[in-house]
Amino acid sequence: MKTQKCSYNRGGDLGAAFEATKYPVERIDVVEIDEDVVKASLEYLKEISKDLKDERVNFIFEDGAKFVREKENEYDIIIVDSSDPIGPAEVLFSENFYRDVYNALKEDGIMACQSESPILYPDIFRATYKKLKNIFPIVKISIATVPTYPGGFWSFTIGSKNMIR
Repeated sequence: MKTQKCSYNRGGDLGAAFEATKYPVERIDVVEIDEDVVKASLEYLKEISKDLKDERVNFIFEDGAKFVREKENEYDIIIVDSSDPIGPAEVLFSENFYRDVYNALKEDGIMACQSESPILYPDIFRATYKKLKNIFPIVKISIATVPTYPGGFWSFTIGSKNMIR
């Protein structure tokens, strides 16, 4: 089965998009609010961006929250590769945004988002799970060691309309 993927905000370092190119996807939409972030990543962060050149990658330079709000039943997978929930990225942790993500997914769609360190930011970790649980019938948490993140111990929350693939 061919799938579509999308990263929202801070997908500009292109790490998630590069990982998605390893799979048989028909289209990868990278939504980044700042085109200069992508340009800088391609030039200076080659270890992450891998100098990404793949015809399936479609760059969209606009606000990720606005972008997903205007989509319905379009994506198989949405990866919310956001920064921390402060300032402009705060909206990417809101229940309204997660509801828009739900609506943008196809009927068997799945989404994943970073949900901070369960040790350093337990309130955000719990709130993210609770918000997704209010919307998605299936919600799971994944924990990973990410040495470049504060504390090195990070969480990712996954919401699915039907199943965890």
